[in-house]
Amino acid sequence: MPADTDSIMRITARDLFMILLLFKKNKETTLENIRLRLCVDRKKKRRGTYLWSTAKDIGGELRKLGLIDGGPFPRDRRQYPEMSGNILMITKEGREFIEFFETDRGHAYDSLLKKMYEVHLYLRYFVRALKGVHILAPVLTSVKDHISMHYRSAAILAEDVANGKLETDDLIDIVSQRIGRNITPEEKNLILQEIDMLLVNTSQSAAVEERSEFGKKFLLKLNEIIIPEVLRSVGLGFDYRTHRTLWLLGQEFFVWWATTSHPAFDGTLVFSTADIHLSADEESIDRIEFNTGLQKTEEVFLSKLFNAYETLQKIKGISYVPAWELRSVFCYENRCQPSIFNRLFGKNYTGSDELKIHLEIQRTKPLNEEPLVAGKRKIGTVRVTRIA
Repeated sequence: MPADTDSIMRITARDLFMILLLFKKNKETTLENIRLRLCVDRKKKRRGTYLWSTAKDIGGELRKLGLIDGGPFPRDRRQYPEMSGNILMITKEGREFIEFFETDRGHAYDSLLKKMYEVHLYLRYFVRALKGVHILAPVLTSVKDHISMHYRSAAILAEDVANGKLETDDLIDIVSQRIGRNITPEEKNLILQEIDMLLVNTSQSAAVEERSEFGKKFLLKLNEIIIPEVLRSVGLGFDYRTHRTLWLLGQEFFVWWATTSHPAFDGTLVFSTADIHLSADEESIDRIEFNTGLQKTEEVFLSKLFNAYETLQKIKGISYVPAWELRSVFCYENRCQPSIFNRLFGKNYTGSDELKIHLEIQRTKPLNEEPLVAGKRKIGTVRVTRIA
């Protein structure tokens, strides 16, 4: 992994286009106008400096992409009042993107992804690493399940950390099991070195902070250690925050999906839902192809649904399977977005002459995903059977 760095703000393509459209009638605007537009969109009060950092991030990204010019931008809230009136101007390329958006929105989104790929180094690393394979990030979300069974509560974890200790042998073993390979000696040494520093830096807060809140913060800090180290071998050794930003970004562009619901993978599973064809030097995107769109998937939806159901049934060993896990298995097997599955399941949940679909109402919520809705009801479990 090269020692290069990149900064990808947690912003959305939708916000970038929304702010770009401020320039549709006027060639210039201000950072304060961007902030006010965001407040209107979020239905928030416009007084003060609310959403100033989001406005700064969007303006900075548009400038980095060459779609606007101007600035500078404030570094903190205190600088915002004196810089809020700085003029921002649309560029020629920015005007072209506005035209793309108004005439062919799909082309506009593809063009924006291509532009972001050229500008952001970590996005290039991610796209290259994802070609033809999936990525599994063993995100830590439970002190008991993902660090050690010794930590039956956050209080036990906090007590150990306050004394400068952590069950690192258990942690390494659990991470190895989750990713399906042994942690290398080099990876282990780097992880343990960083954990030693983490224990030094958090021992005092472990002694005084509320236990459950400390546990959440500590897991987040451990993810900043574990995720870059175990993914460094595939060229993705950058910070955990950037990984999360890229997972959301890819789903917005419909080119990959990050799910935690596939029962065969213990972590965040990221897989492609489009073919991204790169230039010979891999420094730009030539074209993006979507081979599993709504129309193509609809033609074979029920047969593919039954295949996914059988896969999930073998894994779980039960007849009624969780609806969101069925969606995850289906999308992974067919490389499609969850929105495709949601729409087609909503149209076909009554089954066919060959297949009968049995539904039970949702009683427990999926942890990190939207529920599956059919017939205006939230579905909890699904059974699919062949009609004799």
